[in-house]
Parts: sequence; C-alpha cells; structure tokens
Amino acid sequence: MEDFMEDFDGFEPAHIIPTSSPFSQDSLQKSERRVSTSSIPRPSKTDKERLTRDDRAICVSLPKKVRNKRASTLTKLQQHGE
Repeated sequence: MEDFMEDFDGFEPAHIIPTSSPFSQDSLQKSERRVSTSSIPRPSKTDKERLTRDDRAICVSLPKKVRNKRASTLTKLQQHGE
C-alpha cells in the first residue's frame, strides 16, 4: 500500500479548481446571484401585468407572422377586459 501511495506524490485531486479558471467559485457565485435576482418577480407588478409581460416574452421567441397574430390577439383580449 505504501508503494502505491508513493506513485502519487505531487498528485492534485481533480476537484480542486485553479482560481484563474473561468469556473472558479467566485464566478460561479456571481452567475448564481445574477440568475436568482432576475428570476424573482417584482412585488410591485400585479398578476395581470406579470402575465402580459410573460406573454410578450413568449411572442418574441415566435416567428414574426405568428408573433403579429399573437400580439393582435393579446390586444383584443385586453380591450375586452380579459
């Protein structure tokens, strides 16, 4: 067993990440902080405003033709008090 351990002198465990790495603990904490603060809904928004904002976000990811139809449907719904 001692001979086996001698072969690994100067061996660094793989889970130690160098501080210059882009995956260092500091950058991980920054990215986690950025995600967590942006995912918290703002308390000043009402549920209706939050819903329409989410619908707009969905519209942006759709093709332009579908997006225009969806946007006009949303405005019709809003005019009817939905």
